[in-house]
Amino acid sequence: MKLSIIGTGNVAHQLGSLLSKAGVKFSDVYGRSTDKALDLAIKLKCNVVDSVSKLSGDLIIVCVTDDAITEVLSEIPSHKYAVYTSGSMHLNQCGRNASTGVLYPLQTLKKDQAISTAELPLLIESQDTGLLHEIEKLARLISKNVHYANSEERIYYHLSAVWMNNFTTHMVYLSKSILEEKQLHFELLRPLLLETAEKLKYFDPRSSQTGPARRGDERILQLHFDLLNEKQREIYQLISQSIQDTYRNDDQL
Repeated sequence: MKLSIIGTGNVAHQLGSLLSKAGVKFSDVYGRSTDKALDLAIKLKCNVVDSVSKLSGDLIIVCVTDDAITEVLSEIPSHKYAVYTSGSMHLNQCGRNASTGVLYPLQTLKKDQAISTAELPLLIESQDTGLLHEIEKLARLISKNVHYANSEERIYYHLSAVWMNNFTTHMVYLSKSILEEKQLHFELLRPLLLETAEKLKYFDPRSSQTGPARRGDERILQLHFDLLNEKQREIYQLISQSIQDTYRNDDQL
């Protein structure tokens, strides 16, 4: 089966590269930017086309933003298999027939960043059993951690991933901003960040929680609150309150 790919972003580069290294052959690439499409095509050793209708693959992997998925899928002929990579687009909302599926990498992906593929979670879905079989074969070429998940389950995985990854990254950014404003060294916190991630690999997050909100240390909470700007105070207070609410019943036992 010949494969084509639509998109030139992080997911297209990572997923395309992983499949290519596993022996999958791509026939062509399409992207809104010809230069970016050419960059990916060189990596995948395939051709660039200037429209979706010219893609020659029997299975087309769609790596575009959620807002563009429905429009792109509508341009793919119905006799071709189409597989998109979104975590939050319901299969029944994509506006296409049953020859559509999902291959969702449950991981943060950056274009040129090396990733460990052995445990890379890949969630797959399709109402077409033949396509589902093809997606599973592709997925197992690059990971042993392949799971079927329907659209509702996949959306909850994506929601949880946003809390775990995107929100955590933003918290680290805020932490760095506070220190930089006072001309202090963020590097001193890197060991703490790494230790936190390492600890959560082996221990339940509920039992691992520490800090002034967990202890109910109102003096420290107020001290921190007074040092923050208005937007930081709002975030700090909401999270601290959530932590206190989580453990209130525990502390009353």
